[in-house]
Amino acid sequence: MHKLAVASLWLFSSLNLYAQASYEFDGKKMKLLPFQADNFNRSESLGATLSFLPETVNLTQKQTSVKDQGNRGSCAYFTASALMEFSLRDYYGDDRDINVSEEYLIYRNKGVDGYTAGGDGSRLGLNLRSWQSGGFMLEEDMPYTHSWFSRGLPCESYILDNPRTPDACYSHLGPNNLQRTKIIKPEDFDIEVQPIEPALESVMAELASGQAVTISVPVNQNGWSAKTGVAEHNQDLQEECLLKKDLCGGHTVLLVGYDQNKRELLFKNSWGESWGKSGYGTMSFDFFNTWSYRGGYFTAKTYFVKFDLQNMVVKPKVLEPQYKMTKNYVQDGEEGVLVEMTFRYDAPIGSFYYVSLFAQTMVNSDTAEPDYQAIRKQDKNGKVEFVADKFYRWIRSPSDLVFTEQRPLQLFIPYKDLEQSLGEGKRLFLRPSVYGMNDRKTYEVLYRTYLEL
Repeated sequence: MHKLAVASLWLFSSLNLYAQASYEFDGKKMKLLPFQADNFNRSESLGATLSFLPETVNLTQKQTSVKDQGNRGSCAYFTASALMEFSLRDYYGDDRDINVSEEYLIYRNKGVDGYTAGGDGSRLGLNLRSWQSGGFMLEEDMPYTHSWFSRGLPCESYILDNPRTPDACYSHLGPNNLQRTKIIKPEDFDIEVQPIEPALESVMAELASGQAVTISVPVNQNGWSAKTGVAEHNQDLQEECLLKKDLCGGHTVLLVGYDQNKRELLFKNSWGESWGKSGYGTMSFDFFNTWSYRGGYFTAKTYFVKFDLQNMVVKPKVLEPQYKMTKNYVQDGEEGVLVEMTFRYDAPIGSFYYVSLFAQTMVNSDTAEPDYQAIRKQDKNGKVEFVADKFYRWIRSPSDLVFTEQRPLQLFIPYKDLEQSLGEGKRLFLRPSVYGMNDRKTYEVLYRTYLEL
């Protein structure tokens, strides 16, 4: 079996390492890896077109679907999975949309191998090593879940990135006995993972040969355009990162092409299809040569898989949803509106779902399809946020799938958060929603209604 070379594993320097920041767009917050002030790979600039390589290479048609890492700092797991999915799809030689489980890779990497335990982030090389030593699973057999620090999940009472927080808050729990039978074990496949020379010419040669390449780079919120997918980094953005530590972080992506005329590389991201060009972006040759991190360049080639892997698409459903709204309800000394929900969630054990109650005002009420606008509030620190209550559920047993009249799901909005809108005489509504989640869609609306106050 092919083994991963160890010498080029990407290890964060113990110095010049900053706390984890987030990249925000369209109301989403994507957690980044810790920002590194140095550890850059300084390559010679490619001054001319390489005539021995094609002018353009685009491997997007050979990629599996774009994924969404959600609110966890898991980009390096998603990049490792994207590389392996590409390799598996290339091995089978057809258009099957293979979807492997990041949740299992995270558990194996942190919970079993002990790599990067005690935190949300990870390292590409170590993730790929865990893949080869621990095998892999398909997404439907161990689905991706939300951060465990949200309400209703096991670590809601702990603090993210606190040294006293249990490691399991980041690794989550491993597969149950039934899920373990679905693991594709190391002896069942042969995938060669190869670190490559950190030079633009070498990366372009790999892409021209049909190989996707992983890469690790810095992200400055002001340098990455969610609209165009253009990723930039330069000396000014770097100096801004050094001054504003909450603005920048590290990130990993999968390189899937280049254009010598435009002097840019094409990459697949893990922030969902709404980012960039349907989940894809570009970075300049200069970005690569000056600002990419050392040790993050890997390719993968599949030589053997024992099984004919085919994903089964599992569509979760919300069955028999009912609600009851109680006004002037007192909770923890505050008066407000209580909404109690009952429903059955039809999905496999190990899945994840999210329930929210947002306060809304109606706009354009004369139209056939009225528009609603979320109400915002300002906390004591001046931070603006939506008026909402939220609940998250990770399904570990059949009882997690059901809310009944005897045990309803309760969501509460205090009147004090609605005072300004009430004073303006607007029509107010509460919007209960149930969302499914997987590694391709952070949230998918499965049920929604509007309750007028």
